[in-house]
Amino acid sequence: MKYNPISCSLYDRIESLAVQKRNLKIIFFDNENNELKLTGFIENIFSSKGAEYIKFSNQNIRLDLIKSISEFEG
Repeated sequence: MKYNPISCSLYDRIESLAVQKRNLKIIFFDNENNELKLTGFIENIFSSKGAEYIKFSNQNIRLDLIKSISEFEG
């Protein structure tokens, strides 16, 4: 699946949340278009094979597959 770059403002927000080590809830789609939800922290932001990813709760999530990202109190 071709990577669709995210907006600079969303990338900046993700970067800020990563630096602040915020507890987050992320809703995203997997490669089969299933909607998944995880809570945890952004461990890293990286690029690989022309796409950008976050490492989140020991899972690599492609940035263009994120549906929503919000702070989580829990």
